[in-house]
Amino acid sequence: MFAIFKPRILLILLAGSGLIGLGLLDIHERQGTHGRKEREPDGAAALQAPENATRMASGVELRVPFALLSHPGPPHKLSRGALYARWMSLGRKWEKLDSATREARFDALLRNLDATALVDLLIRSCAESAGGSENAEGEIDRRLLARLVRLEPETAADLVEALPFGARRDVFLSQLLSEWQRDDFVQALEWARVLPDNSLQEKALFHLSRQWIETRPDEAINHVLTLSTQSTLLLVTFANHWVEIDPQAASTWASSLPVGPRQTQVIASLTAAWAQQSPAEAAHYAATLSPGPAQREAIVSAVSGWTRLSPREAISWVSQFPAGPLKDEAYNQALSSWGQSDPASAAEWLVDQPEGTARDAAMSALSGEMASQYPAAAFEFAETIADERLRAQRLEWVARSWLSRDKAPAVEFLAQSNLPAEVVSRLLLAADREKRVQ
Repeated sequence: MFAIFKPRILLILLAGSGLIGLGLLDIHERQGTHGRKEREPDGAAALQAPENATRMASGVELRVPFALLSHPGPPHKLSRGALYARWMSLGRKWEKLDSATREARFDALLRNLDATALVDLLIRSCAESAGGSENAEGEIDRRLLARLVRLEPETAADLVEALPFGARRDVFLSQLLSEWQRDDFVQALEWARVLPDNSLQEKALFHLSRQWIETRPDEAINHVLTLSTQSTLLLVTFANHWVEIDPQAASTWASSLPVGPRQTQVIASLTAAWAQQSPAEAAHYAATLSPGPAQREAIVSAVSGWTRLSPREAISWVSQFPAGPLKDEAYNQALSSWGQSDPASAAEWLVDQPEGTARDAAMSALSGEMASQYPAAAFEFAETIADERLRAQRLEWVARSWLSRDKAPAVEFLAQSNLPAEVVSRLLLAADREKRVQ
């Protein structure tokens, strides 16, 4: 069980007259209702609110638990007020300073900061602006937090856990676990596993997932399966890491999951990750699955990954499928992926294929992939579709897409195209209407 932290700091944000007050309160222990020692404030605030405290539109009171360091450490060379002023000054000037001066000034600031002072500054940063740009403040705060993690990781963990939901907590969490797992992964993991906040726990486990899977894959997967949130995204993340390390074990486990949407999503993602390393093995795995949604998603995922590495091999494998919807979908997926990475080669290969419904569908799909980057080539390619109805649909789609993005060259091109004049007029009128609506 994760160790109970040291005595707590109670941070109270008050806005009685529109100001935030920050107080570090003396605390004593009292016996809780469940036999565990709890904390309650007893005494006046030892740290007063900064003179330039942030104004708020409405009052807020937040009781935040932080670990209070038991060791006093050496006395500060600077007062708290002077430290805060120096931190604010550095934030304002950060982006104007050259790299060497930044580092020198930051190191000078750190020399005056023990863990208690680091908590102090980070608390203040969470409550108000330091006066500099958001990027500068973020960079300085990340460095301060990294220092705090090295000195007192439990204190830094309490700080992160106490922050309100939002981007700042996510950034601090990432910084905390990046530093902490490098120094003491077991302690960082135990903290994450017992977090009462489901959202925070899930994000923490995301950060720790790779190293946990690398060291104890069965334990990691079983823990995720027992979480009350039943997060499919978290399970997919763990599965993707596992397939990189041990694809056979990971794929066997995925196949054993209860049949349903969750298994389908896990298998599809796992197969796509596997295909980045060994596409043929991933494709073989997909082919051995029982027919159904999971197999269909796995095949499409395998083909997509395989095509990025070796498109002709992927398409050759798909060509061996029996005729049907699965073959058509996999074939179109292969050409779509190929068209994104190398449209010229994909088009060159496709025009040499035997005419038929499958070829026309693939040419239509490839033309659609090309339209955003190469609209003229996409239009000309769509003109080679044999099926008249499908050809007309794709030509109009490419024309509308081009008109919505870059009207002038599209109008010039369409005026010289083989599209009937009435069709061109209708497309131009529709484009004008859409522009007026926007």
